[in-house]
Amino acid sequence: MIASSHSIKLIVTPCTLRMAKVTVDHFQDQLATKPESRVILATGSTQIPVYDQMVKREGDGQLSFRYAISYNLDEYCGVSPEHHVQTYHYFMNSNLFGRLNNRFRHSFVLDWRASDCERECQMFEQVQEHFGYPDIALIGIGGERSPHIAFNERGSSLHSITRVVRLDLGTIIFNSRCFMDAVDLKVLGLKADQIPAADFSRVSVEPISYGLVEEIMRAANSWSVEQMQYFFNVVFPRVPQSAMTMGIASIFRSKMILMTVNGEAKAPALKKALIDDPTEEIPASLLKTHPNVVVVAEVDAASQLPAPYNEIGEHTLI
Repeated sequence: MIASSHSIKLIVTPCTLRMAKVTVDHFQDQLATKPESRVILATGSTQIPVYDQMVKREGDGQLSFRYAISYNLDEYCGVSPEHHVQTYHYFMNSNLFGRLNNRFRHSFVLDWRASDCERECQMFEQVQEHFGYPDIALIGIGGERSPHIAFNERGSSLHSITRVVRLDLGTIIFNSRCFMDAVDLKVLGLKADQIPAADFSRVSVEPISYGLVEEIMRAANSWSVEQMQYFFNVVFPRVPQSAMTMGIASIFRSKMILMTVNGEAKAPALKKALIDDPTEEIPASLLKTHPNVVVVAEVDAASQLPAPYNEIGEHTLI
C-alpha cells in the first residue's frame, strides 16, 4: 500500500464560474509572486471557463504570462491531418494561446505530428530540465472506473515520467465522440446534437459527452452485427489508440497541484480520488502523496463526497 501522508485542500464552489475564478485566483497569486513561473496546463471542457477567466484578466491587466513558461500535460499520437482540430495543440491555441495579448515567454506542447513519439517524450523531459520544473500545475480528472490525471490511466506508476501510453478502451470509446461524422451517426442511430463541435467552441460539452458514451453503450446492446462491425472497423480506427503524457512523477515535481472538477458526471471520479486509499490502480488518488494539492470542485462534482466535504466552502481532507 502507498502511504498517504499529506492533506488536501478542497474548495467547493456554488457554480462553474466561481470554480474558474477561484482557480485563476491561484494562478494570479503565483504569477504576482513569481512572474517567471513555470506552469503546467491541461485541456478538456472543464478548463474552458478557466481559460476564459485567464484571458479576461490578462486583457484587464490583472494577469500577465509574458515571463512565464508553460508545459502542456499530454497529446495524442497518430492523429490524421484531417482530424488535427481534435489535437490538444489546436485546443490550446483556440482557447488560450491565440486569445492572449501577450503570450507566454515559451509554451511547450507535445507534438502530435512527431514521427517518433518516444523521442518526443524524452525531449519534453529535457526541456523541463533545461527551462525549470513547474511551480504550479493545472490538472483535471477523467474516468470513473479508474480516475486518471492526464493520460496516466490505471496502473500508472507513481514514478512514471513523460512517455507514450496505450489508451484504455473506455477512454478510446469516450474519445470516439470527436471523430464521428453525419454518416456515422446515421449508420449507428445516434443523435447529431450529442456531438460536441469539432472546433472546441467555448461551451461546456462535458455532460453531453458523457451522455453520448452512455448512449453508445446502450445502443451497442441493440446494434446489429453490421452496426457493431461498422463502429469498430470504421469509427474506432480513426480514434487515437495511444498518447504522450507527462507521468505522475513529472507532474508531481510541481510545487503546487491545482485540480479543477466540474459537473455531476465527475462526482464518482472525485469521490474515488479523494476518499479511497492511494493506489496506482486509481491514479488520481495518488494526489494524497503530494505535499501541496488544492482541489477546486463545483458543488455538483462534490455531490458524492461525504458530509461536510460536499458542502460549499473550504475543507481539509486528512
